[in-house]
Amino acid sequence: MTPPAAPSAAPSAPAAGKAPTVIGRLSRVRASELWPEGRGLAAWLAATPDPLSEVLGKPPFEFASSGTNILLGTSADQQAVCVACEVGPTSDEGLGVLLRVAAVQEGGIVVWVAGEMDDAHVAALSWLNRSTMPRYYLVRVTGVRIESSAAAPIFELVARPPRAGAPASASDAEGAGPRRRVEDHVEAHVAEPPSAD
Repeated sequence: MTPPAAPSAAPSAPAAGKAPTVIGRLSRVRASELWPEGRGLAAWLAATPDPLSEVLGKPPFEFASSGTNILLGTSADQQAVCVACEVGPTSDEGLGVLLRVAAVQEGGIVVWVAGEMDDAHVAALSWLNRSTMPRYYLVRVTGVRIESSAAAPIFELVARPPRAGAPASASDAEGAGPRRRVEDHVEAHVAEPPSAD
């Protein structure tokens, strides 16, 4: 008895008259290219808050557009929400504004959305999350496009409040100052596409 023939490893040819699948090249776009006027990010989030609440794992947000880079609003579970937006890198000025608004808000959810993150600012928010009442989140916004298509924003969670019951480290007790903590940060799941350079 003859053994059955092994399946062919060669890919099948496209059916006659059917065009081959076209695959485009994905490229990363800076937030400053998506919203070149700066304040456009806050206006966009005021009108389209779902991507932000989803990346934070929070109930839907509702904002009043203020015409500035700061958004104030509430979540569906009635928590106060403050969002500070910077399309470029995080700045000391942005951190100051975030703290001022958080103090007036007296708790709730405080979100810093920026195009790039400075390590010192990530460490500062990590320390604030362990020392103050508001819950601070840091979110990176970039964009992607395929070939010459319209760009779409992507929100990535960079820092969050510590999980309930997370122990304080020895350096916290010794007053060593703010630093990165693994449990406060989120690994990026979006692979960086090759640069167009």
